[in-house]
Amino acid sequence: MPPWCCVKWRFTALKGKNWAQSTFANQSSTYDSLGQASNAIDGNHDGVYSKGSCSHTKAGDTNPWLQVNLLQTIAVSGVKVYNRQDCCYWRLHDLVVIVLRGPMDGNSCARQRTVNRNVCVLNCWAPIVGHIVQIVKTRLTGVHDVLTICEVEVYGWKIVTDPEYLKSRDNFAIGRDTSMSSASVGGKAWQAVDGILVNTWGSESCISSTLVDRHPWFKVSVGAMFIEAVFIVFRLDCCERYFNKLYVWVDKRILCGRQMEPYKRGAAVGYACPPNTEGSYVLIEKAPRPPYSEVLTLCEVEVYGCRKEDKNWALGSRVVIEDMDNHNGTSYDGHFVTDGDFSNGFKQSICPTFKASNYLLMTIDLRDVYVYVDKIVYIIAVGDGADAPKELFISLVNPTTHYTNDEACNPISRNNTVPGQYVTTTCTGSALDRLASRIVIKKAFKTNSMSICEVEVYGPLAFRV
Repeated sequence: MPPWCCVKWRFTALKGKNWAQSTFANQSSTYDSLGQASNAIDGNHDGVYSKGSCSHTKAGDTNPWLQVNLLQTIAVSGVKVYNRQDCCYWRLHDLVVIVLRGPMDGNSCARQRTVNRNVCVLNCWAPIVGHIVQIVKTRLTGVHDVLTICEVEVYGWKIVTDPEYLKSRDNFAIGRDTSMSSASVGGKAWQAVDGILVNTWGSESCISSTLVDRHPWFKVSVGAMFIEAVFIVFRLDCCERYFNKLYVWVDKRILCGRQMEPYKRGAAVGYACPPNTEGSYVLIEKAPRPPYSEVLTLCEVEVYGCRKEDKNWALGSRVVIEDMDNHNGTSYDGHFVTDGDFSNGFKQSICPTFKASNYLLMTIDLRDVYVYVDKIVYIIAVGDGADAPKELFISLVNPTTHYTNDEACNPISRNNTVPGQYVTTTCTGSALDRLASRIVIKKAFKTNSMSICEVEVYGPLAFRV
């Protein structure tokens, strides 16, 4: 059966989180106010056009398309496209799904030629990494053959984080010492850390244990560091059934991830480690098993984190946002500020705007960690609805001594900042003046809105309690 056919038995192939809902969407043209592109990612499957939950391009558009910006990098495994139900279902034909890393860097994921009246499920022939998903209509039957979509759902796996984050982080595994329990002919342990992401055996950049190895494992030594995540590229040409019962360890004592079911061929998967994970090597192993049945086969292993002097202590910390205008003491969970996701496209659930009508305090609680704070970095959102803060105040709080320092890290900015900017504030004073386990950021004036996506805290570790 050709891969572009949309048939009911394939509907169950895509499960898990829908990465498209409530992100950003645009289209080649818009028919009227009811046919906005954002309707296709609102989470509403209603196929009646008059209810305002479908997108619709203009008649005469010779290259109709709909595009979804996922705001983060995803290994896309497939897409569901929901058709219009009140009429015109025959228009949903000859579609191509393209996954893009950038404006000119895209790959075809799946194709659909025949009409599907209800839901079309398009499985990618292999997972494709990107943050933009585009649905293009490649053939028109007439001037009124438009593109109407009542919901788009995108499925796959989240990569460790987006490219902006990875560019600021070194892959600590590349070129480091490696070992493995056994190696099949043509595979050597160092090939899994050679920096080559081509994931077929013929590339001579993949490794495999032998069939007689009953407990296969792979190890890469990275030296003493904080390990935030491990990234594994699996083979594209075979062996997807071998990916189950896989464990990713740091120093064989801290579990960063486990995989109990097979992935699709060619999957690129990130395993996030618990906060403040310290170690010197990463061990990837399969559960012991009977002989002659499975192997451990990988094409690349990457390790992300930092040396102790480069540690971002805010990552994974608890964040509370308090509305000081509300006499009831309303507080909000602000975990998005320290989740390590550097996607900076404005979105209320990722990079929210704190409205100008309120005084707000953002408290970053490092819990049991005390740091001599050297600098604080924050990232401003970009896009429609994002507001760059004009002036913020920072306080360093030491709960043990009940000392609050309002001067060490101020001012962040006496000038206007701009959307998308990375702002760094250097803290001054003696080590004791900068000793803190809580950082409080205050919006200076009620007339000053702000949109912050991420906050980082740097400095030497003082102690843990």
